[in-house]
Amino acid sequence: MGAFIRTEEWSSFQVNDETIITCFLPPDFSGQDEFIALQGKATIRRLDPVNKCVAVEFVKSFRQFEKVLEHSRQD
Repeated sequence: MGAFIRTEEWSSFQVNDETIITCFLPPDFSGQDEFIALQGKATIRRLDPVNKCVAVEFVKSFRQFEKVLEHSRQD
């Protein structure tokens, strides 16, 4: 499982780079009172310079991502 992520910084990555992905789940999605941050390792699998995207493959299942206790979210 993975994700295709649009970022202006796509050129900072290379295929097979390892990274950490943090996903912020809104309260209405998680059933909680506030945003929840989940974090897990991923590997860059593809770069798309036309669309300024990177394709990442999660090392573990998204369900196995760890909850981040302290986080700051930028809107």
